[in-house]
Amino acid sequence: MVRWPAGLHPQGVRTTPGVPWRPGRTPQEDFTVPVRTLIQSGTGQQIVGNSGAATVVLGPQGVGTRWYPSQIQVATSSGPTDSSSCTLYRDFIDAKQQIGQTLQGGGDTLGFTHDMQPGNLIYAVWMNANPGDLATLTVHGDQMALAS
Repeated sequence: MVRWPAGLHPQGVRTTPGVPWRPGRTPQEDFTVPVRTLIQSGTGQQIVGNSGAATVVLGPQGVGTRWYPSQIQVATSSGPTDSSSCTLYRDFIDAKQQIGQTLQGGGDTLGFTHDMQPGNLIYAVWMNANPGDLATLTVHGDQMALAS
């Protein structure tokens, strides 16, 4: 008769009391089916500093992920009473990369219809906002992601 040491089961998996079993991982090359859904991680936030400035950066992440945004929403926790301005840039902060600007940084929506892939970023830069406010950048639209 074969005797098994304590903690070793016939399936060949060693278990330790109190340690949960971990399922196998799906290899990355199995994710080949493109799926179109709403943008899942399209919100970023930053607390406005004492100078009244804040910068929030967003972009798609993950292999095979593409964003197809339709609009960008900017807001602060003060809302419409905030007299801040917000400037939007694509990929990096430079005058040539500016894609929009609003004088209603406390809450406004801007149209934006450029395809984005990992590495493409949207920068939202608030000026003259109320210190301590929460500045929020939200990207609305569709995304294409890979599923298994």
